[in-house]
Amino acid sequence: MSGFWKAEYIKGPAKRLKRFLFIRNNGSIDINILGLGNVKSTAVEFNADELIKLPGIPLPKRNSLIVRPIIDSAGTFYVGGEDVSVDNGLPLGNLEYFSIDISENADLWGIADVSGEIRILEIAEVPS
Repeated sequence: MSGFWKAEYIKGPAKRLKRFLFIRNNGSIDINILGLGNVKSTAVEFNADELIKLPGIPLPKRNSLIVRPIIDSAGTFYVGGEDVSVDNGLPLGNLEYFSIDISENADLWGIADVSGEIRILEIAEVPS
C-alpha cells in the first residue's frame, strides 16, 4: 500500500458496521465504510478558548464520529465532556484525529488554545 503509513480496521458497536481507516503519509484520511446507514461531514470554525459542541446537531442514530482539527502547528485542540478545558481535555495536534463510538444522545465538546477549524465525520448505523 504505497503512500500509506497506517491502515486500521475498526469494528463499531453494531456488528454490521465496519470501518477501514487509511491514513496517508500526507495526512489525508481515506475511509472505507461497509454497512452504513448515513454519513455526515461537518466543518466548524472556532476561536481560541471557545467551547464548541462536536457537532452542534448530531446525526440521527449516530454511533461513531471522527474529529480532526486544522489549526496552527503550535496550537492544540482538546476533546472531552462539557467541562473540557486546556487543562483536562484529550489533546490533539494539527491534523491528528480522534475516533469514538458515541451515540447521538451523548455530547462531545472541544476547545483550543488557537483559532482554527474542526472537521467532523459522523457515521450512523444501518437502520433495522
